[in-house]
Amino acid sequence: MVQKLLIVFLLVLSTFNLRAQEICGFDDVQSRMKVTDTAYRKYVENFERQWAELNRLKQNSRYVIDVNSDTVYEIPIVVHVIHTGGAPGSQDNPSDAQITAWIDYLNEVYATTYFAYPGPSNGGTYIPIRFTLAKRTATCDSTNGIVHFDASNNAAYVANGLNLSGTTGVDESVVLGWSRWDPNMYYNIYVVNKIDGADGYSGSYIAGYAYFAGASTEVDGSFMLARVVAPGSTTLPHEMGHALGLFHTFEGSGGTNCPANDDCTTDNDAVCDTEPCMRSFGSSCPSNNNVNPCTGVNYQSVQYNIMSYGNCRNQFTPGQRDRALLQLKTLRVAQLRSPTSIAPPVPVTAASCNPTPPPPNITDIGPANVTLANMSYISRGYKRDGNVGYIDNSCMYRATLNANSVNTLTVTTNDYVQNVVAYIDFNNDGQFSAAEMVMDHAGSTVPETHNATFTVPATATTDVPLRMRVLADYYQSSVPTSCAALDYGQGEDFGVSIQSIAPLPLVLQSLTAAPSQNEASVLVGWQTASETTLSDFVLERSEDASKFIVLENVKPHGFPTTYGYNDNAVQPGKRYYYRLRADNKNGTKDYSKVVTVMLHSTTGQLQVYPNPGTSEIKMKLPVAGSWQLLLKNALGQTVFTDVRVSGNNDEVHLSIPAMLPAGVYYLQTYHKETGQFYHTKWIKQ
Repeated sequence: MVQKLLIVFLLVLSTFNLRAQEICGFDDVQSRMKVTDTAYRKYVENFERQWAELNRLKQNSRYVIDVNSDTVYEIPIVVHVIHTGGAPGSQDNPSDAQITAWIDYLNEVYATTYFAYPGPSNGGTYIPIRFTLAKRTATCDSTNGIVHFDASNNAAYVANGLNLSGTTGVDESVVLGWSRWDPNMYYNIYVVNKIDGADGYSGSYIAGYAYFAGASTEVDGSFMLARVVAPGSTTLPHEMGHALGLFHTFEGSGGTNCPANDDCTTDNDAVCDTEPCMRSFGSSCPSNNNVNPCTGVNYQSVQYNIMSYGNCRNQFTPGQRDRALLQLKTLRVAQLRSPTSIAPPVPVTAASCNPTPPPPNITDIGPANVTLANMSYISRGYKRDGNVGYIDNSCMYRATLNANSVNTLTVTTNDYVQNVVAYIDFNNDGQFSAAEMVMDHAGSTVPETHNATFTVPATATTDVPLRMRVLADYYQSSVPTSCAALDYGQGEDFGVSIQSIAPLPLVLQSLTAAPSQNEASVLVGWQTASETTLSDFVLERSEDASKFIVLENVKPHGFPTTYGYNDNAVQPGKRYYYRLRADNKNGTKDYSKVVTVMLHSTTGQLQVYPNPGTSEIKMKLPVAGSWQLLLKNALGQTVFTDVRVSGNNDEVHLSIPAMLPAGVYYLQTYHKETGQFYHTKWIKQ
């Protein structure tokens, strides 16, 4: 039985606030996981040693993180909506537009650009991680990264949803069997109708949970109710925090006691700038003028932390940022290096035959890391790859070589002594001949790094993608050949392109997009460090991150330069995606990663009156359909929520609770069918 490392939290929704409850199965499950899963225990112990060393360097002022760096670490994600047969946009089947708006909100929280949460100058912490809906499948087809699976024929799921506590519903393994993409290349998020029979619309309910990095690829991912798929719900950024190694800020508290915090680098949540606290703040949200009973001094904003419980969560800390980045770079490297957030390239010629996978076994024999030129691939072997004996990575992982060049191929193996062979289909005929073998290495130790140096033959096909095959098997088995049956191990394919001309690459230091001050246009800028091979820059824009149009052709200066473009053909209330295409002098084209920006609506588009007001807000909603309405105070706390259905420009009346004090509030309106959302400021007298 697969043991589960998970984080669970419970939310109760009332008329006027969102209040977290004191339920978390993490401590018991983590203890059991460390006992039953040796591989997981090693991953965690190694990570905690690295985290302790990083904290030691920070305390000695020898560690500094560059928070102003243009580097953004991108994680490709797939959202699996497990619904019960309703149309897209119905209660348990959020539409693609709703999912996209949900992910946009997640990214704005991590980037500290969400309008209702504090920015870096006001207590927020920028975390340079972006979650991007996948743009290509493992078979190189285009995708929007959203899967809708109809589970209406499963009575247990329809009635009770996902079974987390072992009481009712379908087991997690059943849901994973319905829809799952390779966890080495994608982070999987599941949207379910219910968890343990509760859908989140009344009473107590579990809103979601996530696995820590280091859990088996058989279970890694997160699960959340369809109820929380909306901008402004902190469930998603909270769970992604867990997926990046963050504990609750109250880790170790039983609910009425304070957690130990003798050594902040190992106790509580192992983050030194999050003060210890109890599990719940109840229905209120103490200010920093109130005393934290766990420290004896005033709160230092832990009550606002996204990894706490409560109704006023809106920020991370620098220490949480550092821990998340360290775990990302150590335990989620395969996802970090996955190219699935980029549109599919030209496919590689199909192989005439593939290796026969081995019989089921419990080993991790197979290629672990494969490095060639600019390609660096991380795998785990047969068992931890999900008992898969052959993997075609030719769409996902590609190396670029120069004609007639000398290259070194490096393959690591981890479990048992292994023999490793590799081929490159240099003549692109779909077959691997003996003359095309580039590695034949007999293993002798565990673990082992296998190296082979080869020269690209003068007759090799150039400027089209070729297929490379790497195979590893137990050393006492027959030396694996390109299409033979494997005894225990794996075969994996990759792409290789051989350039007839070796150009100096474009070095793009940064590409940014930001709304202008009045949000009437988008300011796009990019900076280069080298332009030697370029003939043109082409700036492109998209409204769906899939179909791009050309905005401008820019002639490069030929030397490192900063460029800018003001895109004023945009509309408020919409999200835009930008990328840069580099047209090279040899006819090839290179694309940058995509950057995105959201233009919030102006107050003229959302008519709110009277403003200032006292007990009622009147507004005209610009689009017919179902709207979620959120009223937040100046701290970003949700103080009022409602759902309304209106026609086009219908007048809607909201009765505001008399208990709300006078002050500045922010009204957010979210259109459930289209994913559009608008906001404006409202003053209560």
